[in-house]
Amino acid sequence: MNGHENLGKFACLGWGSLIWEPGDLPILHEWRKDGPNLPLEFARKSLDGRMTLVVCEQGTVCPTLWNTLSSTSLEEARKTLATREGLPSTKNAAFWSGFGASEHHGTEIVGAWAKRRGFAGVVWTGLPPKSPVTDQNNDHPSIDDVLSHLSRLQGDSASRAEEYVRKAPNQIATAYRTRISKEFGWHGLTEV
Repeated sequence: MNGHENLGKFACLGWGSLIWEPGDLPILHEWRKDGPNLPLEFARKSLDGRMTLVVCEQGTVCPTLWNTLSSTSLEEARKTLATREGLPSTKNAAFWSGFGASEHHGTEIVGAWAKRRGFAGVVWTGLPPKSPVTDQNNDHPSIDDVLSHLSRLQGDSASRAEEYVRKAPNQIATAYRTRISKEFGWHGLTEV
């Protein structure tokens, strides 16, 4: 097979809840651990208060995970990812294909990886950082802001935040995760 066994197929990258809660995402196998190395960080305050992982310039470079989708077109792959992520449109369903790419951080790295693998296209969640202090997109929080925010969560919000940090794959060893684990004792669970 000349190394292009995935030709014509679409991949989805993951590093957070997609791994343990894929929902209706049409994945075809177990998540593989040798995705492209991208700068990731717990730098986005989600609607439920969790600090979630995003690709960002200030992140720690980590190997992502990937899966093949049953989608038959790039647009279908982007739509299914947007639906799973609860996005209002495909704007933040980042993508690379041989015919074009979104302008999300890391696209060139993803493209080089996809070409080596023979994928027709790749999709991933391209949400920006969002500080818990300002609640504004593209505002990267400091580690102190993240720790302060997490320490104030209560009840279900606190439980979901802890679950997210603990369940993130161990290979997603970011600088903020190290500090969060040290501060709260939220160490990673056994690999998925």
